[in-house]
Amino acid sequence: MASFVGHLPRGASLRAHAEVNQMPLKGMIAALALALAAPAFAQSDVAKNVGDSAKDASDTVQDKLGTDSGTHKAKRHLKRSARQAKGKARHAKRQVKHDANTTKDDVKDATK
Repeated sequence: MASFVGHLPRGASLRAHAEVNQMPLKGMIAALALALAAPAFAQSDVAKNVGDSAKDASDTVQDKLGTDSGTHKAKRHLKRSARQAKGKARHAKRQVKHDANTTKDDVKDATK
C-alpha cells in the first residue's frame, strides 16, 4: 500500500494552486501601492483656494452679465456657498494646528 504523506500535486494542478495563492498577495500589494500614492494626488489648501477664487470670479462675471436662467443661478450660488463653507473650515483647521503648535512650543520653552 502506497503512502500519500507528503504528496504534492504535479503539473497543471500545481500551477493552478500557486496562482490561487498569489491572488490575495497581488491585491494586498495593489492596495498598499494606492494607499502610499494617495498623498501625492491630494490637493493642497493653497491650490484649493486658488481654484475656489477662480470659480468665484466666474460666478461674479455671470451675475453681472445676467445671461443665465434662475435655476442655473441658484445652483451656482449654492455651490459658491458650499465652497465658502469649505474654505472657512480649511482656514479654521489650519488655525487650530497653528495654535496647537504654538502652545506646544511655549510649553517647551517654559520647561527649559
